[in-house]
Amino acid sequence: MTTTIYDRFNRLVLTDTRWSAPVNIEGTIYLVFVDDCEFEKIANRDNAVMILAGDGQLIARWKQWWFESLDPDDLPETEVNGQNGISLIVIDKVNNEVIHDCGLKIAYKCVETSDLKAAFTGSGGKAAAESWIATQCSRTALTAAAEQDPFTSNIHKYVDFNSGKTNVKDPVYDYTCITDSIIHGGYIMTLNDKEILKLSESPLAETIKLAFASGDLAASAPSPSVTDTEWTPEKKESLRAAIREVRKLEGLDQ
Repeated sequence: MTTTIYDRFNRLVLTDTRWSAPVNIEGTIYLVFVDDCEFEKIANRDNAVMILAGDGQLIARWKQWWFESLDPDDLPETEVNGQNGISLIVIDKVNNEVIHDCGLKIAYKCVETSDLKAAFTGSGGKAAAESWIATQCSRTALTAAAEQDPFTSNIHKYVDFNSGKTNVKDPVYDYTCITDSIIHGGYIMTLNDKEILKLSESPLAETIKLAFASGDLAASAPSPSVTDTEWTPEKKESLRAAIREVRKLEGLDQ
């Protein structure tokens, strides 16, 4: 799964790096995953940033659209097999404002003004929020989430709006980057006891490889906000309006 943080108070976004796929083999639930894939959950432009969760193949299409098209009238698909498969948040880095949000979040607001201070999502979102409220430090919060949530890695990817610093790499849109990384350098975890083994050393390695090749197994950064989100016509129109704002921020339109 995943943990993502929009820390409006400190003007930055932060995510973990884990891509995973649960698999049931003869009644035992395993999680195959990778933490050092070059395929990022953050899509960063000069003046705007998008954070994504959900189905890996959908995210690949949305990232390619974000960097190569950004056409508000030609949005990528949002569903897999008739169900919503993606959640995203679009942030104006210049003004430090959310300009579109589709997906349930844990939001922490100022008591006096009701202004958003931070938002958290993903399987580790609750743990991250509890830590952030106590420390107001996103890095500490993501570490706390990783300690409590087996679906969140303790490797941090970030974009800092104040300094402009980031460790997000150049955009990668190829979904097979994720599956290849899992097959060749990933791990397998038995969820009932959290035992972890290199996938290459597991007797299930070939079964997992074939499942990815056939499409029976799909990598993702899943979050409760994905399945609980409905992309209504109103939400899609709201996103189109946000993308028009992004185009202005990026100097693509007047």
